[in-house]
Amino acid sequence: MSNARMIIRLHILVSCFRHFVTKIRGQPGHNSYGHSESRSSAAQCDTVLTSTSSTQCLHATPLLPFHNTRATSSTPGSDTDVVTALPSTPHFNAPVASVPQQATSPRTPLVPFTASDVSRYDGRPLVNMSGPHERLPILTRSFPNQSYPWLTSDWKSYVHPEGALYLYNNTVGRRAYTEAIIDEAKFRTVAECVDALYDLARMKSVDLAADDIELVVQLEEGQAGVSCQYYFVDHNARTLFWLHDPHEAIEHLFSAVRVVYGLSHMRYALEQEYWMHCERYPNHKLDRVKVIKELRELVIHASAEIITSDMSLSPFDADELSRILGLIDHLKENAEDDNSPHSIFAIARFMHYFARAKFFNFCGLPCARLDADKSIYPEETDFHPLTSSLSFALEAMLFWAPRARLNDLQKVWVDESVITPRWKNFNRNLMTEWTGITIY
Repeated sequence: MSNARMIIRLHILVSCFRHFVTKIRGQPGHNSYGHSESRSSAAQCDTVLTSTSSTQCLHATPLLPFHNTRATSSTPGSDTDVVTALPSTPHFNAPVASVPQQATSPRTPLVPFTASDVSRYDGRPLVNMSGPHERLPILTRSFPNQSYPWLTSDWKSYVHPEGALYLYNNTVGRRAYTEAIIDEAKFRTVAECVDALYDLARMKSVDLAADDIELVVQLEEGQAGVSCQYYFVDHNARTLFWLHDPHEAIEHLFSAVRVVYGLSHMRYALEQEYWMHCERYPNHKLDRVKVIKELRELVIHASAEIITSDMSLSPFDADELSRILGLIDHLKENAEDDNSPHSIFAIARFMHYFARAKFFNFCGLPCARLDADKSIYPEETDFHPLTSSLSFALEAMLFWAPRARLNDLQKVWVDESVITPRWKNFNRNLMTEWTGITIY
């Protein structure tokens, strides 16, 4: 009886197994193991690609089923089916999502600096007296500068109107300047830093396609080692900008004032640096017709103010403004020429002075200075009885002459800065007075 029950259970088990095999046949091409594996691998790949890291899923399993066919091989008296799998299609890598290009990391630290910090006039090399004196070959009519035989083709040397030599890379998307006081090893470091800075600028979505953006780099040796100082120039906006925090680099630009009154005030300090950049590297093609017209307007207004008022804010006196107007007439003659570094240098020098005056006088702000001898800061009310009494006694003994000199100096020294035209006038009057006393 027990044997009969076991046989019945065995028949039931075989029937269930056959039913299971029949269901599998009804789903051709389905591989439960491969399908679950592909989902798992795909999930892992998606996790990697959606993360911020640059790691890619190198062995991604496709999310398609394997192309397997099943053939049934039956032998007489056999109840089993043999599944024959054809070779599957070759595996392929899943499409990899685009990952932002990483900027190359130079070995030299990148540090912001300004145009006024360019070390052109410091550490100039001396003439090598031990070198041989070269002889001029016959039929020589070309005189290339052979100071840098290792210079690559994308860099060229330019001579500043003052005589200094500097290097310029005019490659589109890689425009850069550097001082020519470098050797071959330092030049390689400079080129590496230029590439790294432009790559970083592209990562920060800076539009470098136009001709308005240029880069200035120089190597600085300090106690911590060599660093690459840099700044970008935007000719369209007339400003400098950086890819790192420039606070320490530009802090000295604001030393002439006690407080900086927002971005519109900072603009003139950075415009001052922009014109200084144009002084140092005057081979950029400025719109000289437009700039000369603007400079002429500034000079005419300053001249009119000096003629009609004693409170002019002009950085030049009447005689200087008259001579500048004469130079402007000459600058207009070649305003449309392509290569005029001397003219650009002269224009940038004058514009630099006017921009500095605007920054010092808080131009365009509610608290703007309108009279040259008026302070724009709250008056200090410190009182020193001893000093006051002593000065009063001295003034009485000298018939109040110190008081007159103090009033003159207060018109020259305003808010801890010297008004240059008034200082020149003060010295001129003082020398005239001393000369008269000496004669008599």
